[in-house]
Amino acid sequence: MSKEGYNIPPKNIPADLLDEFTMSGAAEVLDKYLDNADPAIQEEFNEKFTSTQLHEYQAKCSKAEPHYYDATDLFLWNAFINYPIVDKHVLLMGSANPWYEAVLLNWGAKKVTVCEYSDRPDIHPLVTYIKPDQLEEDAYDVCVSISSFEHDGLGRYGDPINPNGDMEAMDSVRKALKDDGVFFLAVPIGKDKLVWNAHRIYGLTRLEKLLEGWAVNVIVGMEGDEDFERDNGVDATFQPVIVLSKFEASE
Repeated sequence: MSKEGYNIPPKNIPADLLDEFTMSGAAEVLDKYLDNADPAIQEEFNEKFTSTQLHEYQAKCSKAEPHYYDATDLFLWNAFINYPIVDKHVLLMGSANPWYEAVLLNWGAKKVTVCEYSDRPDIHPLVTYIKPDQLEEDAYDVCVSISSFEHDGLGRYGDPINPNGDMEAMDSVRKALKDDGVFFLAVPIGKDKLVWNAHRIYGLTRLEKLLEGWAVNVIVGMEGDEDFERDNGVDATFQPVIVLSKFEASE
């Protein structure tokens, strides 16, 4: 359904895709409908993309103050200690405000390329915004995706409806990263759920599919398999940071 020049995300899971979306019923379905593709909402997002806002966020980072994803920010910064991004070209997947652009600049990235479905204004000479079809292959030293891929394929941000949108996003990162690149990934962890159309929550079943073919270096912030028994309702607040490589170290 279209309105005012954009596709309104469906309020219900398309019946012919229900089995794929739920992994044959492995994921519980809950309701939380959001339409962040609405041009009015996108305009509100873009109001946050200013040089002033970026500098304010950088000041906050310099004082080690986390932002929206409090614990996840701390997990990410901890991961950067052992996997530094200094002088690296970093690909950031998704951005609803320039917080992580500020984080990456503060941790020494030499350049930040942000891949986003929606248009974003230029706010810093070291930050470039591109669309998914503009991703270059074997071009980036590091990729960071914080609370982004769980939305892919649900239409919430104007993306195409696709039961495997998150898996395809992982494939796009694999192609974009250099062979020795490092990928910092955060998605909601708990019992397998599809909260339509807000996000996915990754239990053992979906997370295993998401990470297939990647080498897991470390997971920062996760206690153990008991974290997959967390029942967060419709919320997606627990997001440890998974540090991935394209190949095992011995390869």
